[in-house]
Amino acid sequence: MLDIEPDLCQDNIIGALYSPNEYVVDPYLLALSNLYSAVGSGAVLLTDTEVIQTTWDAKNKFWTLNTKSSDGKNNCFTTLSVVNCAGNFSDDVNRMNGHLDDFQ
Repeated sequence: MLDIEPDLCQDNIIGALYSPNEYVVDPYLLALSNLYSAVGSGAVLLTDTEVIQTTWDAKNKFWTLNTKSSDGKNNCFTTLSVVNCAGNFSDDVNRMNGHLDDFQ
């Protein structure tokens, strides 16, 4: 192991696992790099913003989102696709669209 990682601290090491076909992904950096890529492609990032209503127009195939920012400003957006990144509130956004919680 020290041939691969010579600077590894050897205190209290009792074993290691080496698998050349496995990779470790930092989930924070993966999400952040996806965000930067999306914004670079024209996506809009809204923080501290609550989704208060969603509507799907099946005929024209687009979404309308009504939001309220933390400073009280209301916005209305239309878009072809939506990524639900509401974190702890993502289930609330799902319920707005008629999706029930499928986890316990």
